[in-house]
Parts: sequence; C-alpha cells; structure tokens
Amino acid sequence: AERGNDPYDTLVAYENFFVNLPQYLSNPGVHCIKDLFPGRPAVVVAAGPSLNKNAHLLRMLDQRAVILSADASLKPLREWGVMPHLITTVERTPGSEKFFENVSPLEHTVLAVVSFTYPRTLDSYPGPLLFMHRKYHFYETLGIDEDCFEMGGTTAHCAFAIARYMGCNPIIFIGQDLSFGPD
Repeated sequence: AERGNDPYDTLVAYENFFVNLPQYLSNPGVHCIKDLFPGRPAVVVAAGPSLNKNAHLLRMLDQRAVILSADASLKPLREWGVMPHLITTVERTPGSEKFFENVSPLEHTVLAVVSFTYPRTLDSYPGPLLFMHRKYHFYETLGIDEDCFEMGGTTAHCAFAIARYMGCNPIIFIGQDLSFGPD
C-alpha cells in the first residue's frame, strides 16, 4: 500500500509489471546507458507554455546535443521537424499511448519506460524500448535492481534524471516552466 498514490494504484502497477514482463525481458534496461555521453550537452524538453517560444532553439541544437523529450512534447517537436533521441513516459494509467498516435518515424527514437507502464503504451510504440524501475525493495527482492534509479515523479523529471545518468553536461531545459523562478 505504500508503493503508489493509494493501494489500488499499487495493485495496478504490479499488474502492469507482470503483463509487461515479456517485453521487459526482451529489451535492454537503463543500466545499458549509464555514462554513455559523458560531458555531452543534453536538452530536456517538456510541454510547458514556453516550448512554443523556444522551439527555434531545438532546431539549432538538433545534432549538437542529446535531446530527451517528455512524452507530451513529442507531437509538437515532430511538427517543428525535431526528432528526440529519447522519450520518457512514467504513467501506469491509460492515455500515454495517445502521445505516439500518428507520429512517425519513431524507429530510431528510444522510449524509456518504467516497468509498470500501462501495457497498451508499450504496444503502441513502434520504436525501441528501454526499461527502468523506481527504487523499490520489490525489485531488489526479485534480483532486478540494476535498472533502478531515482527518476522523479514526472516524465520531464525522468528525462532529466536519464540525462544525468548518461553523464550529460550541461543539461538545458526547454518547456520546463516550473523549473525557473519569475526572475
């Protein structure tokens, strides 16, 4: 009962984990990208209101930085001709699969998902998957804790955590309006 927003949420997460187990076992885990880009710049893109006014910066950074996108910012990025290298999603409930509808190509963009992601989200994504876990004792007990890390509570925070995990530096925020004060 202490593994989600409430006991029901916890049970949904466990059910999703077991439904996702075949995909989890046939795709790499986040440990495979640890320190993959040391010292390389990264851009973490979220769907905040300032994304529209800063979209032109993304086109300039396209080949110069690793671009990580929260799932909700994928469609606007594609409309501007920007393809992120990695997309994050952390939801265990229905709805995230809609972020990938009518978006192509995605064959070379990695979707980083938590192991308890809503199963239809995984089924709807045509590109490569990368699995990760929140740090729960449950995963240690199962002996699959090598892919556990502190990912935060939102898809944007997760994208930032992955950029740090890959060793990216500096990390630039675009569309993360709550990351900065009014000044």
